Amino acid sequence: MKKLLPILLIVVLAAVVVVQYLRLQRLAPPEDYAYTLREDIDLDYHSPTVVGEYYRAGQEVGAFARSQWYNESINVRLPDADDPAEQAAAQHYARLVGYADSLGARLHRSQLLKDQGYSNSDIRSMELEGVSAQQIRVQRVFGLTRLQQGDRNEAAWALQDLLIAKGYEMPHDGNYWVETRTAVSTFQSKNGLPSTGIADMATLAVLLDQSSTQ
Repeated sequence: MKKLLPILLIVVLAAVVVVQYLRLQRLAPPEDYAYTLREDIDLDYHSPTVVGEYYRAGQEVGAFARSQWYNESINVRLPDADDPAEQAAAQHYARLVGYADSLGARLHRSQLLKDQGYSNSDIRSMELEGVSAQQIRVQRVFGLTRLQQGDRNEAAWALQDLLIAKGYEMPHDGNYWVETRTAVSTFQSKNGLPSTGIADMATLAVLLDQSSTQ
């Protein structure tokens, strides 16, 4: 029995050490609670308030996590599943992170659009008015989103310019007459579009896409 006592003591001590170690591992705060702000965002976003809100939201994430750890001993990243207070803190932390992430994603999308040549005004129209990037691009080149036989304007001239560059034959005079209508209809048929002879937005967008890759 005396020989077993030291072994039992060692086992008990080892168990205590393991339990304490696991508890400290769970409660130990991550090496850095700071929220990682994105660098690929549009700092010249059309609403400067959103940029400021993104940085404020990022700071709030870290501040909340640190306050919970230092004041409540709650690790919001590793909450106790059986502790309602810890679960509530973790859920609030997740909401803060989600909000900051959404702002970062919004500013990142804006930067991607800027890289494609869109302006703050364009992006504002996309976000607030539901205007598509495709529509803005078409309007930028043609000034409108639909052309048909009988039209006589600069948009018809721009349309003819792109079609002629692709090998279609027609007068380059800004008059949307039979020759232009026939070319548009042929172009539509070749590209899986309804062959109406009317240059609608879908037709103009495909034409622009093809012209930009030539």
